Amino acid sequence: MNNPNEVTDSKRFKEIINGIEEAVILSYLDGTIFFTNKSCEPVFGLTEKDLIGKKVSSLSDEKTLQVIESRALKGSSGSKFEYSINKKGETKWVSHSWNILGVNHEQIIVNIIRDITSQVLIHEKLKESEEKYRKIFDLSPEVIILINNKGKVLEINKRTEEWIGYAPEEIIGKSILSLEFIPMESKTLILENFGKRILGKEVEPYEIEFITKNKERKIGRINGTTIKDEKFNTIHDLVMISDVTEIKKKEEELRKTKEIYENVFENANDLIQRCDEKGNLIEVNSKWSEVLGYSKEEAKKMNLMQIIEKPHVNECMNKFSEVMKGKKVSGIKTVFISKKGKKIELEVNAAPLYDRNKKIISTLGIFREINQEKEKKFKLF
Repeated sequence: MNNPNEVTDSKRFKEIINGIEEAVILSYLDGTIFFTNKSCEPVFGLTEKDLIGKKVSSLSDEKTLQVIESRALKGSSGSKFEYSINKKGETKWVSHSWNILGVNHEQIIVNIIRDITSQVLIHEKLKESEEKYRKIFDLSPEVIILINNKGKVLEINKRTEEWIGYAPEEIIGKSILSLEFIPMESKTLILENFGKRILGKEVEPYEIEFITKNKERKIGRINGTTIKDEKFNTIHDLVMISDVTEIKKKEEELRKTKEIYENVFENANDLIQRCDEKGNLIEVNSKWSEVLGYSKEEAKKMNLMQIIEKPHVNECMNKFSEVMKGKKVSGIKTVFISKKGKKIELEVNAAPLYDRNKKIISTLGIFREINQEKEKKFKLF
């Protein structure tokens, strides 16, 4: 056998080569094809008859094949060169490796070509997915920090720098224990909950203090979740931080406002009551209980009509209806009957109370004792 074709004509050789899943092309050093196996047709869409005599470089418009042919001509081998081919309007991707082999005193090129279209498509989808989630990651209004299971920061989003003023290089690669913007008290709570999550325990969202680069105090609500590998081992902790600083300020303002209201409500020298739209008592102050003799708990089970003297019921309920329609009333005279049956003459001012949607939900009535005023005037003379 003095010709490479004599080898390829061997029945045993053809059985072996045709049993290989990858496309196998044998060519001379100048790139001319003289043998192909059966796996070439699904890859290139060409039969062995179509391929024999062609140049390997003609199988694709890409310059990669020309590079391969040039290197092979110089006697160099190579592996995993990737390029695309067009098969009847369909683009395929292949990985091309080759070796120079001496057969019967002549050198030939053994080309092994593997179809990697599915892997390339998967990679492209993953890349597209990664880009999409990277955009979500960076555009998120929440601070997002990725930490490994040792407590080292691996990644942060753009919002992190905007919120606390520290650049990525000042955070990434550092242990959460060494981060300047987290006070020691906050670090203690973070580590405690980080440890719980790494061990697979559920941790409810919690709030901690942060100190920005400009020394501003911020409050963040922490919500974390773990990321596991294919063996379900925890490898990362993904932490999302919501800025609740303004919410906390408003909550504190509301708390103070409520405290002032409750203080005035409880220590007022007038009877104060709040009723729902049906006239059921919702809340009364201490003076109300003291004068009428009903406890606050008893009052909550009562209706306004139960304490108004009968001759005044119609007038009072008409005025109550006006208040529930948004009108304020003042200087109205009425009489309440105490638990012991005593008549309490009163002058009332009432106004509607609204919810955040400006819907009337209750009435507030302030009652001054006329009996008490009369007694004071009588004592003066």
